[in-house]
Amino acid sequence: MRQTARALLLLPALALPVMAVPGMPALAQGPMAAAPAGPAGATNGIVAVINGDIVTRGDVDGRRRLFALNAGLPASPEVLERLTPQVTRLLVDERLRLQDVQRRRIPVTDTDIAQAVAELERRNNLQAGGLVAQLRRAGVEPRVLYDQLRVQIGWARLLRQILGPQAQPSDEEVAEQIALQRARVGQPEFLVSEIFIPVDDPAEEAEVRRFVDEVVSQLRRGVPFPVAATQFSQAQTALQGGDLGWVGLEALDQDVARIVGQMPPGAISNAIPVPGGFQIVALRQRREVGRDLATMLTLRQAFFP
Repeated sequence: MRQTARALLLLPALALPVMAVPGMPALAQGPMAAAPAGPAGATNGIVAVINGDIVTRGDVDGRRRLFALNAGLPASPEVLERLTPQVTRLLVDERLRLQDVQRRRIPVTDTDIAQAVAELERRNNLQAGGLVAQLRRAGVEPRVLYDQLRVQIGWARLLRQILGPQAQPSDEEVAEQIALQRARVGQPEFLVSEIFIPVDDPAEEAEVRRFVDEVVSQLRRGVPFPVAATQFSQAQTALQGGDLGWVGLEALDQDVARIVGQMPPGAISNAIPVPGGFQIVALRQRREVGRDLATMLTLRQAFFP
């Protein structure tokens, strides 16, 4: 994969899922499906209005090109068009998050953005300005990345502000988890990653299903799971690139557990209907609690439940 894509793979450390925040206004008006970005004069066409803020065709085009670059996909009209509906929804969600960050007066400065970009460059052995230069060569305006980072950094600070001491588990909670783990010795555990894509309107279920199927297809062609999870998942695990960690089947949705129990390590599931939307899961490893030192596997297999 290109070096730019490797740099952007580090975004899961900054990305955040959609979650309900008390007092957060959620008023999005206007059409939710974006038309393809047209000629330069058409890039300012309004796609959605969110509490007075707008999402333009140019915004949608920039973000879908950034995802295509990050995932190593060709920025062909067909690929960009398939990305349009979900990218539009994500931009609407980001506008809502940014509005709440601003309402709570949580600062995100240009220095914060510059430091985040510098960290991405440092981790990927790029010279200062190298990431921005690569984005421009690929036809992606750096502002697209800056806007995404601004929302992610601000939302992370907002969540820390809201959670406060709850962000750290108590000694009692740690002891309880240790006891539960000991009681499960000999039982199977699964190292699972997930992508959850919601269906906000039942009338859009078929359209969302087509999009989810396309995500599955791209994952099986080699798009890194954390990249897709960061960009599209609306589960809380998006913060970790979709990583659920080691879980027992009892911790999963019943339909998801049935499929995970049959999957070989390295497999990626088809879209699984779950309450509120669709879930994609990848099984990275399996083990028996307390008896098996699992070995990391890199084999990627298609799996059809």
